[in-house]
Amino acid sequence: MKKPLFSEVIRVRNGEFRRPEPHAARMAATMEHFFGSGAGACLPTRVPEEMRTGLVKCRVVYDDAVRQVEFAPYRLRRIATLAVVRADGLDYRYKYADRSALEELRRGSGCDEVVFVQEGYLTDTSFSNIVLGDAAGLYTPDRPLLAGTRRAELLQSGRVTARPIRAEELGNYTSLWLINAMMGLEEGICLPTETVRFL
Repeated sequence: MKKPLFSEVIRVRNGEFRRPEPHAARMAATMEHFFGSGAGACLPTRVPEEMRTGLVKCRVVYDDAVRQVEFAPYRLRRIATLAVVRADGLDYRYKYADRSALEELRRGSGCDEVVFVQEGYLTDTSFSNIVLGDAAGLYTPDRPLLAGTRRAELLQSGRVTARPIRAEELGNYTSLWLINAMMGLEEGICLPTETVRFL
């Protein structure tokens, strides 16, 4: 049986890895779960000379050992249209390299991006966790598809609170941020919730 492949994405700014420890920990936990040992969880420590200026995305692909490391300049995706789609049964607790199930639902929506709903509750987009804002504060769904490292950082700092958020409650919030390892609240994508479509 073919081994599943997984990936980690680490933000690199001017040649410096940002908070690699949570990525290494998630990688080790994934290896332990699927292969019985996290001993092969080794992230790169050097950035290629040509990638030491500006914002760079480092992607590590692995199974029971690292199989591929890629560095590429990072460009923020343009998200103008966002839809809410049902995805009951979709399991992405581990960061699989094969994202075809996520991408199929996104493409089928006809929008730039989608927010998945499971059992009536908001979870994530196809490539990020989400944060919702109102006059009282910032909140993230308490049942994400994938517990992202940026999300964990924001929760730990107290900037964001986790709570169950039903799809029909989306209109109670004014703004929706997309966050992941490469983009936080300040430089990330933010959309008014009134522009989000329900499919």
